Amino acid sequence: MPSPLYLLITILLEILSPVINEEVTTYITSTKSQRLIITISQTSDEDSDIARLHKLIGTLHEFPGRDETNLRVTNKGKVINLKLSNIYTNYCPELHGRLVELVGEDSLKLEPATP
Repeated sequence: MPSPLYLLITILLEILSPVINEEVTTYITSTKSQRLIITISQTSDEDSDIARLHKLIGTLHEFPGRDETNLRVTNKGKVINLKLSNIYTNYCPELHGRLVELVGEDSLKLEPATP
């Protein structure tokens, strides 16, 4: 069942939508925190890897929220798991789409966050 706040926002958007000239996008977020795990592979092209990582971090910063973000880096069979302790996101359909463009669908995993 939607929260009272969500219902209020929905009603306000319906009332105000004829008045608003720009597109408004709303996302429903889970009441429980989640953990986003992003897997990337290190390549022999260090400059490209760094540029991709900067773009990935920049994208995550565009969606601030309560969801933990972890990075799993693979390199020649070795796996390094990093908790990005200063990056919490709002995992939503738009962020998902942007991340799929950057790393691919198979590189994303969402699970419940543990306290």
